Amino acid sequence: VMLEQFTEVTKNPIRGRANAMIVTPSPLHPLPYIKHFKPYIKQKPYTHLHLLLPFSATLTDHHKQYTHSNINLTKDR
Repeated sequence: VMLEQFTEVTKNPIRGRANAMIVTPSPLHPLPYIKHFKPYIKQKPYTHLHLLLPFSATLTDHHKQYTHSNINLTKDR
């Protein structure tokens, strides 16, 4: 619902140049969004959507470590 809302409504009034932000209480909270959004974006023809999770430290979730560079890779690197 969040990606569809952004794609169909939010980005259009400013000529497709909109950005969106999901505000969470901690840096770990957006990880489930990222894990679900990335495959969803790949299965849809959303070449205009890019995800960015800004943080400065290494995040550890269930013994898996995430860094800014390994979670924010886009097709353009």
